Amino acid sequence: MRNITNLIEGESATIADCDCLRLLEHGFVPGTNVTVYKKLFDLTSVYLRGAIISYRDEDYRKVTLKEESIRHNPPDGKKESSIKKFGVKQKRRFSFINFIFY
Repeated sequence: MRNITNLIEGESATIADCDCLRLLEHGFVPGTNVTVYKKLFDLTSVYLRGAIISYRDEDYRKVTLKEESIRHNPPDGKKESSIKKFGVKQKRRFSFINFIFY
């Protein structure tokens, strides 16, 4: 079985099982679609139910994905359009995501 750490940026999949209580409390329940937003060293951000959530890869290894649900969403080459795609405001002053990835 694959987990979230095996996906690359832009790939989407459906959660099959989650063995981490902390992730379950944040919405990583079976049947939910996740999209990898950004990867940086041991930190991965995913788009889940309208929010971008970042955790370390050791936590994401406890989330298994359905093999048949994995799909690749090719990037369109523009950073601005990918930000708009995920619903994040472009003119935000400061946030945790901006601090880590920009």
